[in-house]
Amino acid sequence: MNKFKKSVLTFLSLHIVLLLLCVVAVYEMAFKFDPLHLYKPVGDLNTETFSFDSRLQNAGYIRNFDFDSVIIGNSHMENVAHSQVEKIMGGKWFNLSMQGSSNNERKLILDDVFRRKNIKNVILQLNVTLYSNSTAGYEILYDDNKYNDVGIYFNSMYTKCFASWVIGAEADPSCVGTNLDIDTHNAWIKDPTYAHRFNGMASWAQYYDDWQIINTYKLMQKLYDSPVKELAKLSPGIKKDVRNDFRKNIASLVEAHPETTFYCYAQPLFKMTYALLIRENSNNPIEIYLEYLKVASEYASKHSNFKFFGFDNIPFTSDVKTYKDDSHFSPDRNYEVINYIKNNEYRLDATNVNTYIDEFIKSIKDYDLKSFKEEWFNLIEKNKENQNQ
Repeated sequence: MNKFKKSVLTFLSLHIVLLLLCVVAVYEMAFKFDPLHLYKPVGDLNTETFSFDSRLQNAGYIRNFDFDSVIIGNSHMENVAHSQVEKIMGGKWFNLSMQGSSNNERKLILDDVFRRKNIKNVILQLNVTLYSNSTAGYEILYDDNKYNDVGIYFNSMYTKCFASWVIGAEADPSCVGTNLDIDTHNAWIKDPTYAHRFNGMASWAQYYDDWQIINTYKLMQKLYDSPVKELAKLSPGIKKDVRNDFRKNIASLVEAHPETTFYCYAQPLFKMTYALLIRENSNNPIEIYLEYLKVASEYASKHSNFKFFGFDNIPFTSDVKTYKDDSHFSPDRNYEVINYIKNNEYRLDATNVNTYIDEFIKSIKDYDLKSFKEEWFNLIEKNKENQNQ
């Protein structure tokens, strides 16, 4: 009997010790290691580190920085500096944009922002495609349970980094982060790979085989002299999906926060992109885009705190010097757009959206693809000849 009791006590003691070690490890991980600053306050910005993964790091930004207004979109908005928006719009801004993000992801982030802060303004990008990214890997950071957040560190990447941190070894910056300029913490324009591509047709010719341009090059080869295809009507099912997406991820926020002004717009792509699309066999992306414009414009007519803008027909959308690929324009155009928002220009609502759409469709039908293709492909060939000399 004594031997049995001893075994039981030994068993319990070991498990208590292991449990205590786990508690200590979790405490150390959450309150001392904590590379995302979920629990640990941000220190000296000259030395503090932050993750490039905005989907994770935004949780720490929201908790540690003081702001009353938010910019949130995809990579199209990542170059926007807080300080520049403050000069244009007033207020105290923070950019929470996430590369490749969808409407539902922004909704998740904004719900958390509104739980924690009094927000006066939101510059919100409207995604105009019917896809939703999964939030399963990081949604625990943005719920109303602060205790489960540490669970984000229970994976192979962070546990390896934690082990390195414990023994004082150098850890991988991909998980412990790096020192960033918070004003432009997620700006890709700092990368020369992207910054060098804003040199008009010369850049498009030099980098034609880049992964962000090569598909446009192939489409141009195939479609530059193809006839325009007439737009078809969307099915009732797709129209319903568009309205449901807008209702769930945009309208619900606007109506839950009448004290906040939402400035919303869809990313204005390079006009040539749509000119190619309307010559393909299926124009479904354009038709879905136009449906989103109609839904958002109609909604803007009914809600004073939702201001919707359309920038597809302004001159820079036809200027190759503005774009590094078919969708991403230079930071100066970001601020041009924000100035339009400040000055209440290019607003859309139920009274003018159809005229706007008619002008847009005409412009992509009339776009001179042949001339663009000739200049672009001639420069490509000249570059190849120079390289072979």
